[in-house]
Amino acid sequence: MSLKNNIQDALKLFKIRFMNRKIPLITTLAVTLRCNANCIYCDASNLNDSEEMSLDEIKDCISSFASMGARKIGLAGGEPLLRKDIGEIVSYCKMHNLLVTMSTNGFLVPKKLDEIRYVDLLIVSLDGEEEIHDRLRGKGSHKKAIDAIEAAKEADMKVWTETVITKNNINSLDYILDKAYEMKFMTIYEPVERFLFFDDKLDDLVPSPEELRNFSLKLRNAKKNKRNVAVSNSFLDVMDKWPHYPKIKCWAGIGYGIILSDGKVIPCVEKLNHSKEFLNGREVGFKKAFYEMPDFSCEGCFRNCYNEYNAFMNLKTEAVINSLKNMK
Repeated sequence: MSLKNNIQDALKLFKIRFMNRKIPLITTLAVTLRCNANCIYCDASNLNDSEEMSLDEIKDCISSFASMGARKIGLAGGEPLLRKDIGEIVSYCKMHNLLVTMSTNGFLVPKKLDEIRYVDLLIVSLDGEEEIHDRLRGKGSHKKAIDAIEAAKEADMKVWTETVITKNNINSLDYILDKAYEMKFMTIYEPVERFLFFDDKLDDLVPSPEELRNFSLKLRNAKKNKRNVAVSNSFLDVMDKWPHYPKIKCWAGIGYGIILSDGKVIPCVEKLNHSKEFLNGREVGFKKAFYEMPDFSCEGCFRNCYNEYNAFMNLKTEAVINSLKNMK
């Protein structure tokens, strides 16, 4: 990142934080809800995505958010690599000087590497050892994830992994960190609770408060020992309070937001089941959909990305330093 971009981003953050300006500094674009995996804690593979935006509509969305001040855009799904035009989407984001991240199960990374090699950060799902990962995400999915990481690293791409913490993999941290050291990638984590579209099958997967606090302690120790952990201590402070949501200032719908695959603009994924309350950028324009987003109440959440964004925008020193370190 150039000094000019850093100064511009700092000014945008100042306007968000102290002048109550709505600037979507960080944006997530769900390019599809289709998915080729069958994770036991997610129903994305069963969702109908008949109203998926066209390439031209996605380009309009990207240019609109860039003009409003977006700096980073996360391409998500579903599985974003199922879009046949994903390469054009990535290229269009880069044309608008956006930092691009992509969350993927990894299945199609080797096949589509040339189309995504200019993604700034590739985030691959990795839930533990082969047996555990395959139990959670489908047979053969572990090998595909590892193959994806290898292919991306060989192409000099920056890679992180994301682990959804469940009772099944609560003891898999050492494996993930050993693999991270071996393959040179960073790792992030978040609890399974409220992670997905429908949470009626979570009871047998949700860790106990004690299990999660022990996991958090292990992550803190790993960070102290300079292991490959990208989450901030500010997020671990939140995770320690499981299952009670801590009261913090949330900047969803103000400093960051989500565009769903059908064009709806919502503050965060926690509002997915209430998306009818929000405007559709295809119908009214993406600027109007973001700027006129209705106020909403929030109990809180344990999602890593939102808590990291909030800690950063609330200017928590450790979280800011951690974020700047992770940008290198």
